[in-house]
Amino acid sequence: MRLVFAALSSLLLAPAAQAFNDAADFPYEATVGSDNVIVRSGPGGRYYPTGRLSSGDRVIVHRHDPGGWFMVSPPQGSFSWIPAEGVQVAGTTGTITASSVAVRVGSRFDETDQDVVSRQLSRDETVQVIGRGQDKTGKPLLKIAPPRLEYRWVSGGVLAPVSRQKPNQPITKSRTATGNRQVSRSTIPVPGNAGKTSGSKITYESTPINKPAYQALEDLDKTFGKIAGGPPAGWSFKKLETDYRQLMESTRIPGFRTLIRRRLAAINRYRQRQLTLKEIQALAESTNRRDAAIRQAGLQVTKNTNPQPTPPSRSKPTTTQPTTTQQTPTPRLSPQFTGAGIVRPIATNHPKLPSFVLVAPNGRLLAFLQPAAGISLAGWVNRSVGVTGPRGFNRDLQADLLQIRSIHPVRLRR
Repeated sequence: MRLVFAALSSLLLAPAAQAFNDAADFPYEATVGSDNVIVRSGPGGRYYPTGRLSSGDRVIVHRHDPGGWFMVSPPQGSFSWIPAEGVQVAGTTGTITASSVAVRVGSRFDETDQDVVSRQLSRDETVQVIGRGQDKTGKPLLKIAPPRLEYRWVSGGVLAPVSRQKPNQPITKSRTATGNRQVSRSTIPVPGNAGKTSGSKITYESTPINKPAYQALEDLDKTFGKIAGGPPAGWSFKKLETDYRQLMESTRIPGFRTLIRRRLAAINRYRQRQLTLKEIQALAESTNRRDAAIRQAGLQVTKNTNPQPTPPSRSKPTTTQPTTTQQTPTPRLSPQFTGAGIVRPIATNHPKLPSFVLVAPNGRLLAFLQPAAGISLAGWVNRSVGVTGPRGFNRDLQADLLQIRSIHPVRLRR
């Protein structure tokens, strides 16, 4: 049985090996002969891409597989995933503590591609940790440099051994289109002694950049920028989101889906911000926040600063004494407040939005409050205060923003 298997294997591997001009013993170094060469997680086009090589790059070839796929060491920039559970991490070194841990091949195009298991790690083996992530179910993963005995695959038609750069076979190139992806294919006739007919061919893969798809993405990004640059109240991303999804479904460029997923995630962040701002603005739904009269809101600060009148002194007609002039006490000047009202907290749960507002006694919003360093408003909640500091209209909040420099207790006139 082993002899039969070996014979079949030799017949399958012969076309690739012969077409490659009887390469040297494995492993050997080879040079990439074209740009945009896709590196895959397995020996075939059905395996997801993991990276891209350029003309002149070098790889180490370990094996020739059926169909013209060459097994190579992971190129620079490659990475893999392992579950964080069962690994003890110290700095950048991870030590396997479980009896067996599956290593999954990572992709530079789409980090959600984690389906191909390349090998198993055993207890006490070590790995280099270069990052963290999670799988599709949310379980934590460790991003690691590819461990020993892990490989990638490249179409052999674009490789040439470093010691043998001159091809001895004529190469014909044809161009076909698959969806929106154009695939350049070169075919080399297989010798008849390889176990197949002389008309058999080996197909080699390379994927050039699809410029129209990237131009369409750039145009959508410009539209995104125009929408995000306007007032939050006018943001509408529905059509833009639909256009992004249509482009994603119509394009088969490796890694292109990841680019669009990032933009869809950004749209969701803008929508969440818009929702938060709407909740804040609901505090003063019936108020025209742009009216300058809101700044004053009809509030005046009163202080009991009037001195008590001094009764006139009575002089005796028969006695002449020097009179003493009594000075009238100078009233203490109140600070020039830029706002006065009642401090109220608001639950925005957003680190960049104010957590307190200044309202009138009737609940009308006067301004959002942004305290300076060292000023805590937690102790002033539900108290009548006067505040000083710069005040101006904020476009994002659609209301006044008052930057507090000082705060004082006051009595409001209702």
